[in-house]
Amino acid sequence: MANEAQIRSSVEINNSVSGFKYRSYPTDFKANVSASKGPAPGAFSAAAAGTAVDLSELTTPAICVIRNLSLTVAVDVGIYDGTEFYPIFEIQAGEHYSYRLSKWLGRSFELTGTGTYDTGTYQLMIKPQSNVSVDVVVEAFEA
Repeated sequence: MANEAQIRSSVEINNSVSGFKYRSYPTDFKANVSASKGPAPGAFSAAAAGTAVDLSELTTPAICVIRNLSLTVAVDVGIYDGTEFYPIFEIQAGEHYSYRLSKWLGRSFELTGTGTYDTGTYQLMIKPQSNVSVDVVVEAFEA
C-alpha cells in the first residue's frame, strides 16, 4: 500500500506592531504508513522533571502529532540519554505540530568510521518549561 496518510500545513504571520506579513503556500502531501499500530501512547501528564514518551507499542514510530494541552505553560521536546535532556523544539501552550519521527530514534551513530550505531537508552522526552506537570497528547503511528 501507499499514501495512507495525508499531511497538511501552512503558515501565516501578520504582526500588526511591526507590519511584517508572511504567508506560505498551503502544502499537503501523502505519506506511507505500512502498519496499523497507533496512535500511541496517547494522553499523559509530563512531569516537571520531564517524562519519556513511551513508544514501545510501535516497532518503528513514524508520523507523530504532539499536542500541548496546557493553556499557560510551554513544553520542550527533545532527547533524553538517561542522564541529560537535549531540547530540540518547543510547543507553546495550546499548540500542536505534526512530525515524522526518525526510524533511528533511540540510537546514536558514530560519526566517523563504519557508521555503526548504539541502541543506547535514548528516548523522546517532553519537559514543561515551568516547575509543574503539563498534560500533553502524543499520537505516533507505526511506519
